[in-house]
Order: sequence, then C-alpha cells, then structure tokens
Amino acid sequence: SVLKSDDLGPTFVALMKAWYELEKAHGFTNTTRDGLPAHSRPALVSAWIKNGRRTRVGANEKENDKTDRRKFVTQFQEWWRSVQPDWRTLDLNGDWSQKKGERDSFNLRARGTNGLSGVVGSLRWWKEELGNVTDGAEREREMGVWEKAATDAIWVIGQLRDE
Repeated sequence: SVLKSDDLGPTFVALMKAWYELEKAHGFTNTTRDGLPAHSRPALVSAWIKNGRRTRVGANEKENDKTDRRKFVTQFQEWWRSVQPDWRTLDLNGDWSQKKGERDSFNLRARGTNGLSGVVGSLRWWKEELGNVTDGAEREREMGVWEKAATDAIWVIGQLRDE
C-alpha cells in the first residue's frame, strides 16, 4: 500500500487510524472535487498527485534531484498553516490552538484524493527521511517537530470526523 505504516512508530499508526476512521465515517467516497488548496502545497506532493499517487510521496525522485528535507518541512508547514481556519493560531512554542468556540468549524474540503492523503503522505516521507539524519541531536529535535505536526494532523482529522 502507498501509505502503509511499515515501522514508522505509534504516532504514524495513530495518524493512519484517524484518517481511516474519517474516510470510513464518510463512506470512503472518492472525490477529486474536494481537496486541500494547491497554491502552497509542497512541490513533492504536487508531483505525487500529478503522477497519479501510484507510489508513495517522494518515491520517484531521481537521486540528483532529491528534495532537501529542511526545505520540504518548511513547505509542508507553510501549506498546513494555509489550510487552517482563522481561529487556529500558533503559540510561542509552535503549538496550534485546539480550542474551538461554538461556531468554529474547520470547514476544510479535506477528503478525497486531493485531501488529507497528501498530508498523510507528506508526514510519511518526512518521517522516513528522518531516518537518514546522522546527527543524534538534530534527529531528536526534528523528530519533535515531526511529532507535533503529526499529532496536530491527528487532532484535525478527529475534528473533521466529528463535524
């Protein structure tokens, strides 16, 4: 499977379960009409979508064309920020607000083939790339950033499922 969890840890497994439950709650409808905006989507994800999602994100990169992990993380964070509703803000620690008011909603068109599959695929690629980081302190710091991003995605998916 393109997005199978292999041995990417419990947070990734939880992400896959949350995404599955969201799609299940909506009858696994596959729509290309819905989806996350492409305007700030990482180039690697756009290429994956353009190639019909036949492999996992980043699998078709040529060795001399490898995406820089740090650049990708910045692109992913900008994309994630761009799809958040106005009421969600980042605190000084880089954590997203998770307190919704009565009238707040995500209202994201996040299901279907151009939706959260790109987020889940991005988080998979990013986590796999962390396995190539040789400096222990750098790897630990970046793993913390990845955990925050994945945990927030799990929370968002849960909110979408419950709306």
